[in-house]
Amino acid sequence: NVDSYECQVCYNVMRDAVVHTPCGISVCAACARPDARCPCDVQFGNLMRPNVALRNAIMDLRVKCDNGEDDDKCPWSGKLEDRAAHHANDCTHQTVECTFKPFGCTVCPQRRHLGAHNAEYAQRHCQMALADCARLQADLEQECAARAAAEAKVAALEADGAGGRRQRQRVNPAPPPA
Repeated sequence: NVDSYECQVCYNVMRDAVVHTPCGISVCAACARPDARCPCDVQFGNLMRPNVALRNAIMDLRVKCDNGEDDDKCPWSGKLEDRAAHHANDCTHQTVECTFKPFGCTVCPQRRHLGAHNAEYAQRHCQMALADCARLQADLEQECAARAAAEAKVAALEADGAGGRRQRQRVNPAPPPA
C-alpha cells in the first residue's frame, strides 16, 4: 500500500524516513525539523530516529522513469533506489548538457539526441572551440610577455651589482633560514 509510504507532513513518498519516537509516526527527515510539530502535535525536537526498515521498503518500490513527454515517455521501470543512476547514466530521455558547453553551447538535448545535435551544430561548435583557442592563445601571449618583462627587470637589477641585489631582495625576499 503506497499510502503507508506517504509523509504525514508533505504528503509525498518519504525521503530518508525517520520515526518520531514519542508517537511512532514516520516522516521525511527534511520535514522533521526540530522546531516543527509532528502531526501528533508534539514538537519533533531531537526525538527522531532513522526508520531503516521503512527506508529499505521505499527504496525497493517499483517506479517508472519520469523523463519524456506524455506521448514519448522513457520506457524504463525498476527500483526507486536505481532511478537516480538510470537518470545519470542510461536514460535516453534525460536532458543533458551539450558536450561543447565549456566552449559556450547552451543547448541541452535529450541524451538520445546529443549525437544529432553535435552533428547539426558541428560548424558552430568548431567556431566556438576555435574562438576559445584564440582566447587561450592571447592569454598565453600576455603571460609570456609579463614573464619576459619580469625576467628583464631581474636581469637589469643583477647587472646593477650590489644595489641590484638589495633591490632584488625587496622584490623577491630570501626565505627565512631553516
